[in-house]
Amino acid sequence: MGLNTEADICNLALARIGQTAEITDLNDTSAAGLQCKRLYPHCRDLLLQRAWWPFATRRATLTLLSDVERSGWEYVYSLPSDCIAVQEIWNGQRRSLPKNREPFKVEHHSTGKVLLTDAAEPEVLYTARVTEPVRFSPSFADALAWHLALELTVALSDARAHRQMVRQEADLAWRSAVAADFSEGQMDPPPKSELITGRG
Repeated sequence: MGLNTEADICNLALARIGQTAEITDLNDTSAAGLQCKRLYPHCRDLLLQRAWWPFATRRATLTLLSDVERSGWEYVYSLPSDCIAVQEIWNGQRRSLPKNREPFKVEHHSTGKVLLTDAAEPEVLYTARVTEPVRFSPSFADALAWHLALELTVALSDARAHRQMVRQEADLAWRSAVAADFSEGQMDPPPKSELITGRG
């Protein structure tokens, strides 16, 4: 079964906790539909925030907020409106030592989330709020259905007996999704420590 819509993911979550009724979309007014509408966006954003999913990774050159200052930092930049979490400031090296990574901090401003850094014109990698399920990886969609199922075991009284089993399956699906999504690609070998390269 393809998980191409919000209803697909919600119905799989409901089936996993023994619910036989299905919803058509997040505007369904049944008890299950109302709980899915309330819980689905939270579960989706929570899982997006927990890892650097390749399908949700974006790059952006940020806009300087010249009239905003934060003590201890040279620059303040606005972040994209779809930013769930900042991964890193790109420094031109695919795999750099921790000491070469650009420091930053994320805070909130009246205009939204802002990034504080000493880097001029930074390009950031960030996790975006992806709302279209068709863009999810299959493993992420499966993990999301399990995580939603876990939340529904609290929200729906007749599903609480499934909670322990669903918790175990949700954890397994999460770990499997991370392993599957991050196996796509080949990283450079890690840079050698200066303690090694300096031995001459």
